Amino acid sequence: MIREREVGAEVSASLLKARRLRAWQGVGTQDPAAPAAGRGRDGGERDDRLRKNGENEEQKRFSLQRRAAPFPQSHPADSKVFLIYNTGLQGCLETKDSLVRVAKGCNTSTPAQQWKWVSRNRLFNVGAMQCLGVSWHGANATAGLHPLATYECDRESVNMRWSCRSLGEQLSQHLGARPGNSSLDRGDQARGSQWRTYGTEEDLCSVPYSEIYTIQGNSHGKPCTIPFKYDNQWFHECTSTGREDGHLWCATTQDYGKDERWGFCPIKSNDCETFWDKDHLTNSCYQFNFQSTLSWREAWNSCEQQGANLLSITEIHEQTYINGLLTGYSSTLWIGLNDLDINGGWQWSDNSPLKYLNWESDQPDNPSEENCGVIRTESSGGWQNRDCGIALPYVCKKKPNATTDPFLTDSWSEVKVDCEPSWQPFQSNCYRLVGEKKSWQEAKKTCLRSGGDLVSIHTLSELEFVTKQVKQDVEELWIGLNDLKLQMNFEWSDGTPVRFTYWHPFEPNNFRDSLEDCVTIWGPEGRWNDSPCNQTLPSICKKPGRVSQEKEEDDHGCRKGWKWHSPSCFWLGEDRVPYSDARKTCSDYGSTLVTITNRFEQAYVSSLIYGWDGEYFWTALQDINETGAFRWLSGDEVMYTHWNRDQPGYNKGGCVALATGSSMGLWEVKNCSTFKAKYICRQNLGTPVNPELPGPFPTPSLTAACPPGWSSDPKLRHCYKVFNSEKLQEKKPWVAAQEFCRELGAQLLSLGSYEEEHFVANTLNKIFGESEPELHEQHWFWIGLNRRELEVERRAGVFLPQL
Repeated sequence: MIREREVGAEVSASLLKARRLRAWQGVGTQDPAAPAAGRGRDGGERDDRLRKNGENEEQKRFSLQRRAAPFPQSHPADSKVFLIYNTGLQGCLETKDSLVRVAKGCNTSTPAQQWKWVSRNRLFNVGAMQCLGVSWHGANATAGLHPLATYECDRESVNMRWSCRSLGEQLSQHLGARPGNSSLDRGDQARGSQWRTYGTEEDLCSVPYSEIYTIQGNSHGKPCTIPFKYDNQWFHECTSTGREDGHLWCATTQDYGKDERWGFCPIKSNDCETFWDKDHLTNSCYQFNFQSTLSWREAWNSCEQQGANLLSITEIHEQTYINGLLTGYSSTLWIGLNDLDINGGWQWSDNSPLKYLNWESDQPDNPSEENCGVIRTESSGGWQNRDCGIALPYVCKKKPNATTDPFLTDSWSEVKVDCEPSWQPFQSNCYRLVGEKKSWQEAKKTCLRSGGDLVSIHTLSELEFVTKQVKQDVEELWIGLNDLKLQMNFEWSDGTPVRFTYWHPFEPNNFRDSLEDCVTIWGPEGRWNDSPCNQTLPSICKKPGRVSQEKEEDDHGCRKGWKWHSPSCFWLGEDRVPYSDARKTCSDYGSTLVTITNRFEQAYVSSLIYGWDGEYFWTALQDINETGAFRWLSGDEVMYTHWNRDQPGYNKGGCVALATGSSMGLWEVKNCSTFKAKYICRQNLGTPVNPELPGPFPTPSLTAACPPGWSSDPKLRHCYKVFNSEKLQEKKPWVAAQEFCRELGAQLLSLGSYEEEHFVANTLNKIFGESEPELHEQHWFWIGLNRRELEVERRAGVFLPQL
């Protein structure tokens, strides 16, 4: 760790030296808080002589050219500001002369009522420019002598840390204890009342604080400290104060005047001028953050805050271009390569296809603990996998005016296609399963003789069709992807471009350099694996069909206006209604609100609501009886989730709606009674639909006995087995534990109900006893709950017990 940080610091100095001569020209007088900002390297040639040691620290800090056209002077409206509303008093929390009370009304334009979450779990009042707190002395002495108040945010001996989950309870407690205070009665009334974000039914966790990672400066990419003090003034957002060029900056410690640690703030823009290098051949832009040292996820967040992503490399030309920019430096930098999806393989964080590989020899290795990719200058741009938590420099990439994510615009519509007997139509092509086992080359020849080629797959919708309709129950078969022409550069045998990949866990890996040059599709999800081409397997052929000019008439039995996606019909209700009304409307049609059971269905439903920016759509998922256990109204078991960030939240109860816009298709919990949304109905053809809510704990369908050594309960659907140190030769990392369970045909534990949690607790107590934890050794076990994937924060469990 220390070595990597030293490398980052060393390269930071080199980078600044390299840019100094061409960037210094035109720099105006700047406040020390705000050194000039630099352009990317495509504006001029680097001078290798400037990489020599000897430049003093002052020169290192102020070495970059400001941009000719400054950023806007004003900062956009702060979307993180909210009002804290008490439902009982029907008023909002405000501060007056540093004291806090519930006002008799709410006014969104009153600064004294404006609050925002800031660094270190503090709550900042915009009017007072202070933080909410209770003095330590007051907390230990007579309550009321030191009431709830706002204080200077750097004041010591004041408790300013708050949990958004318990803030309402704390507010009620402190506001109800004010002898002699004119708001005592209202404080007493506040006890037991609910606190909400004003204008919504959301709790006080609904507008969380997000770290703002800095660029350049002298803080190695550390996040802003909000609020921060500069020139005896508090700032609760990034500012251009003290700068002539208008660039936004922040301090990374609480008092800039004391520590002088700072960095530029990330800005989302469509240009590539400031801080970026542009490849004019591909129109991609790159930002090399040599001076930063962040974890992989922090680096990803930093890029995302600039409307970019971590570097993806999809072509040999791009690798060559990047190598040229890295010439003369010695560093290891994060790129977007990762295998954080526990159900998938290596992938790029920006969803680019993983078709070009530049792994170093014997890489990737240690897949259980090293799940993120780096690019190394010492190996001429070769890739390695590393532990995602170590701190390293990183590279961002963005493409101005890029097209929309293809996952959101896949065509799921049907067109009328005529195919020969034994071939199956989908969109404009025909597909055929060849059951005879052959090598990849022989399988390709068979397809060519029939006028086609081995199947190429370009979208998630096509993959679903191939997996469900063509592949069916065949475990593994050949597809057209290969790297026979150029090692580690995969292409389709039919010559179509590679715009989509779907690798199996730990793939592609060219295992032990065994010339795994051809690709198979296998398993129920249709994941891909690179394999030796001489292996004999079934295959799938694909060729163009005869597209009819007539519109597809077959509605598969769906009502007029409904859309077919096997095996169901779907309909969008365009009225905004409460949850109960949406549920009733679907029931009147003999259907239910939509259930989503896998990523294929998720992608299809997302395509239905594409273009409805700013809207929400009800689903059949609901927190039944406000227990924290989410279940489908249809009775289907929850096997797949797609939560948005900070969801499902902390409040009990609620119904799940799909978001749109930049959060397309992600799940959010909304108030079932007061929130109004559009909705989606789903009807499974040939299957009777019972729209009524099932019992809180449905009768299990599993009646078979558990395997030897496993146990269960009559109310539960699954079997369980505890693997402690006596049953394992060694403890395992989380990924290795997950793979261990998978090899047994199981998964790491996910908790779906209180009954399940109770059963697991009793099972552990039988093994270890119900002794006091402080008297005996504590035992820790991995479960399936994780936040590895980027798009979602929780995956494995939909029941969140209160710990």
